Amino acid sequence: MNNNATIAVAWTSFVSAMNQKAGRFNCYLNGPALPEEIADIERQMGMELPSELKELYMLNNGQTHRYGVVYGLDFLSVEDMFRRWSEWKELIESEGDEGLRELGEFCQSHPAGVIRPVYADTGWIPVFYDGAGNAIGFDMNPGPDGTPGQIINFGRDEDDKYVLAPNLGEFIDRLTGQVDNLEVEIDEEDEDDVFFSLDSHAIDVFKKEASRKL
Repeated sequence: MNNNATIAVAWTSFVSAMNQKAGRFNCYLNGPALPEEIADIERQMGMELPSELKELYMLNNGQTHRYGVVYGLDFLSVEDMFRRWSEWKELIESEGDEGLRELGEFCQSHPAGVIRPVYADTGWIPVFYDGAGNAIGFDMNPGPDGTPGQIINFGRDEDDKYVLAPNLGEFIDRLTGQVDNLEVEIDEEDEDDVFFSLDSHAIDVFKKEASRKL
């Protein structure tokens, strides 16, 4: 994605592609977040959210659908993002330095040095969530060779962390690039019961894609 292009361009392209592939995709998304909603979450987090994320939330504040609309991953609203982030903050505080060292014993950065090899970090902001403790989101506290705002995988089962894209706009482009591989399952008795998926877990798909570029 051209760095001068906006999140709106990338996200609109993704939603349009999903509408063409699955139909009614935009119906599964919430409307825009209010600026005061975002500002309130920033106050509670004690940090300013990345401008790209705020731009995305001003388009759609997460999803309304019961299942993950981004290839099985939930698109978290700003409120749900804060809730998930808070859970990790509480874990970090409860474990302390020694506990986090033990939990992060097998954590690795791909490429080396770009992501801090730790189990959890309050600088990681979840955006897409698998419902089982794993996420794709922003890394605002990168390793010495990383860049704030890079998009990474992290969570309970994600010891091997990859830079999935240098920024959110490029990651959304990666989402659009997977539309042809989308599988859509619709319940015959309830057309609103729709499940979106790829051949494998979505986080694994994007990790594999990132690993090929190393």
